[in-house]
Amino acid sequence: MATWHEATSRNRQLIGAMVTHFNTPISSNILSGAEIASGQFGYSMVVTQSMNRNEKRMNNLERLLALGVDGLFVSSAYSQERALVAHLEESDIPRVVFEASSLIPSQPKKRLNDFQNAYELTNYLVENGCKSIAHISLPIGTQQNNFLSGYKEALRLNDLLKMQQADEDTHTNDSWLDVPEMLLSMPQLDGILFSSHLITAVAWNASMGAASHSNEWRITGKKGSIDTRNEKIVEVGKLAATLLISLCRRKSSIDKLKLCSAVG
Repeated sequence: MATWHEATSRNRQLIGAMVTHFNTPISSNILSGAEIASGQFGYSMVVTQSMNRNEKRMNNLERLLALGVDGLFVSSAYSQERALVAHLEESDIPRVVFEASSLIPSQPKKRLNDFQNAYELTNYLVENGCKSIAHISLPIGTQQNNFLSGYKEALRLNDLLKMQQADEDTHTNDSWLDVPEMLLSMPQLDGILFSSHLITAVAWNASMGAASHSNEWRITGKKGSIDTRNEKIVEVGKLAATLLISLCRRKSSIDKLKLCSAVG
């Protein structure tokens, strides 16, 4: 994690992270995963905390933008963090928001198997407008196969199977390095189903149906499937950082094309 002095004198790429408190289980685990993944891609990360104070939130955002961060990661334990990011809707700065404050409700007194869990989460994405959904998972034998089957069944019943994206095998740390290129190869991708051990999560593009024009991904999980005290939630942090880096790379490519067009 970069210090403010290192960030201002950096020669490497930089991600800004905004959380409410450093020392909560969800923030520490999410940040740990994000830092691991961002480091693999050659990015440093500067983390700020708001202590749930509005003035500090705005100051932190201004300081990160002044540093020239390539992208922003926000873990919103409170709706205020999410609301702050809304100020950036007209901005082209890449951003990823983990919405811990709005976990998807789980069915009361009903324990879902892996197939049903994947089926419901995929349907959740479809119901919220996603049409092109990728599946990213850690291979864990039968659980992964059942999860993948539930995902495919939901796509089939919604007549979206023909748009199915290849599922990505991320069973080693190094394999995360391939994910940004996989995402960049899918310009219309607007939803992701993610599974890792006992953790499941979904991500959706902030402008449904126009993923190629959006600079924001949002991630949330399902109550009962994401235990914010579980250290395995670091995998969601890795997912968040990987999504953010894919957005940063896309923006960099677009900026280069604009520059070439202007020069030409």
